[in-house]
Amino acid sequence: DPQGALRPCVALPGGAAYPVAITTDDGSAGLRGRVTDTLPGLAARLRGATPLVLACGPEAMLRALAAQTRARGWDCQLCIERNMGCGIGTCLSCVVRRRSGPASGWHWALACRDGPVFERDELPDYDTP
Repeated sequence: DPQGALRPCVALPGGAAYPVAITTDDGSAGLRGRVTDTLPGLAARLRGATPLVLACGPEAMLRALAAQTRARGWDCQLCIERNMGCGIGTCLSCVVRRRSGPASGWHWALACRDGPVFERDELPDYDTP
């Protein structure tokens, strides 16, 4: 709608649709403000359903979104932006810390080969905003 409220963006067979929230700092597209500002309205609209939040954008925004979706108990996948020099994992320019095993364990993953989309809880650097 003209106010940039949540609206179906991707229609699936059978009539299912995913709501998409678009925000810009100046309001030139979608809602004015931050994507995290849309979460209370989305929570009210979902009436107890648990969404899967998919996000791409600046790292600070992804950290804030990760914290807020974690606090709400929502699943979240983040598309990590990294410079990918070779795109096949040999140059190691796109490393990201990824959990392995216990909460304190992690290893280097490659956004080009292992991502760029990761589950929020796989990324220890996104535990705090």
